[in-house]
Amino acid sequence: QSTIQEGINVAVDGDTVLVHPGAYIENINFNGKEITVASLFFTTQDTTYISQTIIDGNESESVVLFNNEESSEASLIGLTIINGYNENGGGIYCWYSNPKLINNIFMNNNADDSGGAIYIWGANPVIENNTFTNNYSNEYGGAIYCIYGAEPQISNNTFTNNESYYGGAITCIEYSNALIQGNIIDNNLAFRGGGIFCYLFSNPIIENNIISNNIADGENQSPGGGIFIDSASPIISENNIYQNFANRGAGIFCTGLSEAIIINNFIQNNDSDWTGGGGIFCNSQLELKIIQNVITGNNSEYYGGGIYCYSSSPLIVNNTISENYSYYHGGGIYCEWYSSPIIYNTIFWGNEYGWPLNNNQVYLNNDNCNPFFYYCDIQDGFNGFGGGGAGANYNPNNYQNNIQSNPIFVSSTDWSLQAISPCINAGILDTSGLYLPELDIAGNPRIVDNIIDIGAYEYQDENITDISDVDLASFSRQYGNYPNPFNPTTNIYFTLIKACNVNIEIFNIKGRIVKKLINNNMDIGYHSILWDGTSDNNKQISSGIYFYKIIVNGETKTLQKCILLK
Repeated sequence: QSTIQEGINVAVDGDTVLVHPGAYIENINFNGKEITVASLFFTTQDTTYISQTIIDGNESESVVLFNNEESSEASLIGLTIINGYNENGGGIYCWYSNPKLINNIFMNNNADDSGGAIYIWGANPVIENNTFTNNYSNEYGGAIYCIYGAEPQISNNTFTNNESYYGGAITCIEYSNALIQGNIIDNNLAFRGGGIFCYLFSNPIIENNIISNNIADGENQSPGGGIFIDSASPIISENNIYQNFANRGAGIFCTGLSEAIIINNFIQNNDSDWTGGGGIFCNSQLELKIIQNVITGNNSEYYGGGIYCYSSSPLIVNNTISENYSYYHGGGIYCEWYSSPIIYNTIFWGNEYGWPLNNNQVYLNNDNCNPFFYYCDIQDGFNGFGGGGAGANYNPNNYQNNIQSNPIFVSSTDWSLQAISPCINAGILDTSGLYLPELDIAGNPRIVDNIIDIGAYEYQDENITDISDVDLASFSRQYGNYPNPFNPTTNIYFTLIKACNVNIEIFNIKGRIVKKLINNNMDIGYHSILWDGTSDNNKQISSGIYFYKIIVNGETKTLQKCILLK
């Protein structure tokens, strides 16, 4: 056939329309058929065919239409989709249809309203292993827009240089519950929600993503550099959220009727230049849950380097809040206007404000702010408090069983605890109602012998029983990798209690082996193995989330996450 659409027209359910390399200037419609339209990548797995096989919409309408209730048997694989233009869905318009969109490139697509690359209305497509670059919409979702109960699976994609007014990369609104997993969301731009925008009772799961270098800017108080949340309740877990920029809430911004759960994230080096909230800005009228995160290196030109609370009282449990900075007040946390967060088992250490630098872990701007601190480690204790709500205006009954001792981190970039840390076994014994997961941020058991540590990490030693109840007669729990995140190398370290065979394997997020690092007989004692970020064929691998498995004498002893950032 001379056009792709002609091939679709003669195809029947179950057929594959193979598209040979070339530039096809047309707009196609699957017409409800359960078929696959693919480049030769589909049959060869040669990725060069993806960029060589182009469907060019010629800025006339959406490049691909799925608007006839296509099922999950309809697939678009290994193509480059460019120059689409429509009111909604410049690249793809997906209406109550569930296609698979796999291994495609979406580039230079535009929408007057929403969904520069893909518009999803009430549909559940699978969007996997695609690249989204330089897509634009005037309103919502520079790359992807989800509305009216849409539940797409958006996994292992890369989003760069996409732009919109709301949600530079992805927007979910009005009961849309997307799974956003394993993506790289980097260097996108919006007025609100540089990376992701969640609005009006949408509850996506946002997990295991790298959300970095995104910008919310354009007017005063542009919020949510990494993630913006308004009257939505996403679960935000196991992400690396770093180097994002906004006027407020550079890492994460929450407002309205939000009950977001923010758990097991690294929120680092984000920068707010207006009201505050370098790491997280809380303005929700409902209870946010901020659990077991590492919040470090964030900066605010005004208030709240780590966390800023305005008329909001989140539950904050087992976080490590360290080395954050604000120009005025509240290097660690800033509370204003009836903000009384409930804080358990959290470390506030090394947070600073002003110039010259001052230690200021907690700032209570008003005497109507009375946060609760239980079993926390707060640098300088009460002397680390400031503001009109501190001193005689603070209710001492809200401050119980806290310590003010150096937590003794492993290093300035590794916030796990050394063996002599006073935070070990110093957490609250009754954890009911704290929403703590079974594992800490590193994947180790959180509660051991009914005791818990302060901070995001639970200290590990050879006396702790593994969650899989493996035999530890030859292997100590003193293991990990440093640095983490890393670029370009990291050292995987462990201690052997007796001589044995050790096998270390590296996996990507799909569970495929990337590198067989060692398989050697090793002596008793401490060992450190360098991984240089290459695969088995000695090629540099891309940024992302990886796992290393340590196998001792044929038994898996641990599986841990590490992050390569470039």
